[in-house]
Amino acid sequence: MAQSVELIWLGKGTAPLWPLGQVWAVAPSPMAVQNFIDEHLHKTRAKAWLFWGDSAGTPRPEVIQHILEGPGHVWHAGLKLGMGGLPNLLNYVNPIWMMNCDPNPHQEATSWRLSLNACLILTDVLNQLGGIKRVYRSLEVAALDMGIRFIQAGVFIRNTPELVESGQIQPGVQLPLEDEAQFISQLRGQHWMTWGLIRASLNQTVSPIKAIRAWIQTRQNILIEPVKLYQHKVNGHTPPDARVSILIPTVERYPYLRVLLDQIRTQTIQPFEIIIVDQTPIRQRDMALIQDFTDLPIKLFYLNQAGQCSSRNLGLQHSSGDYILFIDDDVEITSNFIEHHLTRLHEFRAEVSSGVVFEPPLSAKSIQTDRIRASDVFPTNNTMIRREVLFASGLFDMAYDHLPRADGDLGMRVYLSGAVMVCDESTPILHHHAPRGGLRTHHARQVTRNSSRRKLFHRNLQAASEMYLARRYFGVLQANEMMLLSLLTTFSVRGNILRKAAKVLIGLVLLPNSIWRLYHRRQQALAMLETFPQIPSLETGVLREMGFATTQTPLHILSIGDLTRENGYEFAIDAIAAVCRAGLPVIYSIVGKGEYQEALVYAARQHHLLQKGNIRFFTDSSPEILRDLWYRADVYLHLPFDGNSIEILEKAQMAGITVVATAQEKLLGKMGVVVVPSHDPEAIAARLIEIVRSPILRFKLGQSAYNRKL
Repeated sequence: MAQSVELIWLGKGTAPLWPLGQVWAVAPSPMAVQNFIDEHLHKTRAKAWLFWGDSAGTPRPEVIQHILEGPGHVWHAGLKLGMGGLPNLLNYVNPIWMMNCDPNPHQEATSWRLSLNACLILTDVLNQLGGIKRVYRSLEVAALDMGIRFIQAGVFIRNTPELVESGQIQPGVQLPLEDEAQFISQLRGQHWMTWGLIRASLNQTVSPIKAIRAWIQTRQNILIEPVKLYQHKVNGHTPPDARVSILIPTVERYPYLRVLLDQIRTQTIQPFEIIIVDQTPIRQRDMALIQDFTDLPIKLFYLNQAGQCSSRNLGLQHSSGDYILFIDDDVEITSNFIEHHLTRLHEFRAEVSSGVVFEPPLSAKSIQTDRIRASDVFPTNNTMIRREVLFASGLFDMAYDHLPRADGDLGMRVYLSGAVMVCDESTPILHHHAPRGGLRTHHARQVTRNSSRRKLFHRNLQAASEMYLARRYFGVLQANEMMLLSLLTTFSVRGNILRKAAKVLIGLVLLPNSIWRLYHRRQQALAMLETFPQIPSLETGVLREMGFATTQTPLHILSIGDLTRENGYEFAIDAIAAVCRAGLPVIYSIVGKGEYQEALVYAARQHHLLQKGNIRFFTDSSPEILRDLWYRADVYLHLPFDGNSIEILEKAQMAGITVVATAQEKLLGKMGVVVVPSHDPEAIAARLIEIVRSPILRFKLGQSAYNRKL
């Protein structure tokens, strides 16, 4: 039976016929829309309201009904309708927030950047949280404000490209600067609004005169309301026959680990397997651990060289459960911990369930709330994930093996893949933050944000790996702004006025050293971008043990040559984007320099290929890097217009690498060459997709790579 959906027509012309409910014509302004909500919401019996503008085409009833059956409370096509990256001032206030990085507009994913020109909202959400604010002049900014308030309140908002029929992405919307300033003021307060306007002026993205005018007008119209929490209607059911693999890396923390294993014994739902990866030095290992817990399904692996990513990747590749539960060895959990995560996954039809942790001297009550929300974090000490999601995202990037933010990087890839991620703040668990082990083994994270706020001489400056993450998923502007915000934290401390003054004075004295450290770490991050990402895949079966490629592992593609327009790289990037849109794993490595590099990097970012690690640029063509790339390559992609560099193709053939190239007389008839008749990206993508989807060919490619290794 069709569910009742009323159409709120915001277009200029005549509203279309709508079979699912009443049609209301409303002027496209914040005042008119909110007046309509106030007048009609309490009267309606419709399950949802569909806000629609004529720029989105014609709404399709069958699509709306299908969307209502999926996960979420609000669905929109904002990223296709020009709302991506807006408002610009957010880049100066919260630059590398996970949800400030937009998923591919053609990807169904969590996104608060909604547009009322194509937006489906459950009326229950509007009844609980209200609509838009009349303080804005622009309906676009009012919609963005509503989106971020809803996501903070716990509403699940999904970018749903199938809402609009057109495959075109509309150009970005121009927003009034006064409304952007009001948005930041509502979100973070007047001080951050002032900071954003100053930074935008200094970066010359807005004129100082306009910034001053916006600041004055916003100060006169500040109306900040507390964010309400959305009350979810949940059923509390747990999926039957759930097989959970618990993954616990450990280093020199056996007393904590034994407490945790005792608590796992009392779980209301027992795990399918417990994978422990022990990185403790050989002479200090607790060889009696397994004997003391024979009643638990423990699989114990040893690593002689400690590393947070290598240990977790090892455990993941030996896991066989349907769900993976990430926890640290120094946490304490409640008896329904596993059941609680499974319940949340089932209730919200989610792929990821995360919780929050507290550390002494804080208590659980001090951070506990009733909020269940779309997650913007991926804490590896309290997260459960469907195993199948890791096939799309890959495992932990080895760039972070001894550095912080490995969890944030994997979380970004899971988020960008479109997974539904839920975070429940109602049941915090205790994290002891043990003095030994973890990243402290590698002298990383010696200073945390909390310790910097407590201690006068602690400075929580951004680490090189955090800068690397910022550069991978965000633009240069956001990365630089985050570095500046990191510098500002060196002047902040908790306490009385004397402590605050002392912290500022110490910060000023140490400022030259802080700037030097950040510059040095920035250089480290840029060097990391030359070598990484190195993201293993979640492979299965005997092929994994031999190191062979399978249809589930990324196809490694290589191109070498000057980055010029003549070498056809723009067609290659479009082709890689088409392969990724087909949901197939691929990593494209481009080695070379040239005047066209900046344009190619921009094109890769537009397709979200650089952020996800699908494309990597190498300006360093040292023998070590080339040797590694040649070893990993499955396919050599060659699309120059002039047909030069045939010798490099012969090298590829001698190495057993398949060559995909445009039709050239010198190539015709050669073994191992897949000829593409033109530079059409779709034709190139079709050839690559054939290779990815062929198990036999992938196995042969893996054999060639294995032989090259020997």
